[in-house]
Amino acid sequence: MSSPKTLHANPMQAQNQETLASWSPLFVVNVSEKLSDVGGQVVQQDSGLHFTIIDQRGCTCHIIIICDGHGHKGEIISGMVTTTFYQEMSNSGFYDRFKQNPTETAVSMFKTAQENIFRYMLESLEEGQHKYKIKDGNIYSSAPILKGGTTATVVMVDEEGSVFTMNVADSEAWMIQGSSAIQLTADHLPDTPSEYERIQSEYSSTKHLYDRRYYMKPHTRGDDIFPLTEKKGYYVKNVNEDWAAVVVVDVPLSGGGVFAQKLAFTRSIGDENMRKGGVIETPSVSTHTASDSSIILVASDGFWDNIKTSSLVDKTCEDAETKDGKSMGQQWFDRVKKENNKNFGSERDNMMGYLITMQKI
Repeated sequence: MSSPKTLHANPMQAQNQETLASWSPLFVVNVSEKLSDVGGQVVQQDSGLHFTIIDQRGCTCHIIIICDGHGHKGEIISGMVTTTFYQEMSNSGFYDRFKQNPTETAVSMFKTAQENIFRYMLESLEEGQHKYKIKDGNIYSSAPILKGGTTATVVMVDEEGSVFTMNVADSEAWMIQGSSAIQLTADHLPDTPSEYERIQSEYSSTKHLYDRRYYMKPHTRGDDIFPLTEKKGYYVKNVNEDWAAVVVVDVPLSGGGVFAQKLAFTRSIGDENMRKGGVIETPSVSTHTASDSSIILVASDGFWDNIKTSSLVDKTCEDAETKDGKSMGQQWFDRVKKENNKNFGSERDNMMGYLITMQKI
């Protein structure tokens, strides 16, 4: 599935010639090759895919998927979610249905992916002969498979300039248009106020904490992020100087007792233990329309940890002056790989991404 594919919405249905004649593309869309680096990790747990679909009028839509796996079997989980999305979106007539109701369609697709991972975890428990029980739709076990999960970001760009994005967690997508950088993805982080309110309304025992290494002296007021005060966190996680933060859930075990597990975001697919404390797979969905030629960058967080948002426009425009779309993507990624090594050394995260160009006709 590494090479782009084209899928027709209704291959057996005759096209309405009058509708086709009245439609014409407004943009030429190109997508770079998949850009990947394992960083300082042993296994590349990120998964990426680019393919195209066509609506009933013949308008081509490019789809880019980035899933950043983490924890036990994270590489398998991210790959399974990527495959699920591909299968769902390649169904006949998907793009036409999606445009009629983007949010409902996206929520259903992410729910299907979560259900697939749930079944995979059960199968893994059975194969490994691990003890477990199911209560209120959650799996309880001490097996490590329940600690695995993935982020998920899907970007859809068509020849009319429509840009749809759906995401959970922190694999971001940004659109550079003129002198503006527009974040296409939503933040699902422990220090996002709306996420804190969502979780606390139902799971008041879930903690939202600044992440603290064992050797760091705790703040007098404790590690809690909320209520927000002038007191900062313990260490920054990226070059934008965002503070590292986690949600912490006390997970009951099937045989009794509990253990604390933490996660750096509040939405994901998988992460069965964290779902007991309010982590969900429901995506945020956004819709944008490009008014001029644009560049879209979509990548896992290992890339974004090395990019200052304030310099995103200048760096992207600098590349665009000297490179075409495909080679610009490689230049962009090579530069960030060097920054990643300089900033984080042997602890550098893995990365995966795509660069999309939209040239107005």
